[in-house]
This record gives sequence, structure tokens and C-alpha cells, in this order.
Amino acid sequence: MPDHSQQQPVDAPRAKRKYTKRPKARPEVQKYFDEFVMAQALGVSEYFLRLDRQNARRIPFVKIGKAVRYDVQAVLAQIERDGGI
Repeated sequence: MPDHSQQQPVDAPRAKRKYTKRPKARPEVQKYFDEFVMAQALGVSEYFLRLDRQNARRIPFVKIGKAVRYDVQAVLAQIERDGGI
């Protein structure tokens, strides 16, 4: 027969966990876009962005580990300087 003397009584108060609600990220506020979102925003394919990273390097990007992210402000500034993609 199991020993139940080690268990807490049923009416013992439990510590309440506090869950904080994190605000949902909105696309117009995000600082970095992934490859898929940036391709949609610029109206180009993901393949174009990959080739640009490998060869031309006209569109600035950041690598975080294996992940590639595009700084929205830097990309827009580069496009304005170059007069387009």
C-alpha cells in the first residue's frame, strides 16, 4: 500500500503563477524581417534575395546564427540611395 503521508493536503494553498501578456509584434513596428517577409515587402522572390546575398550584396542583411534577417530601416535607406533594387 502506498505511503500518502508525504503528499500535501488537498486544501494547502499553492503558489500562483504570474503570466505576463506580451504584446503581439506588428509588422509596421518590427525592426528585422525574415527572408520571406522582406521578399514580399520588396516585391521580389526569395531566390533573388539569396542571390543578392551571395553575389551583389546590394541589400544589407544580418546573420544571427544560421538565420538571415533584414534590417528594415537599412534596406529602405539603401534602396533610396541606389534609386531602387
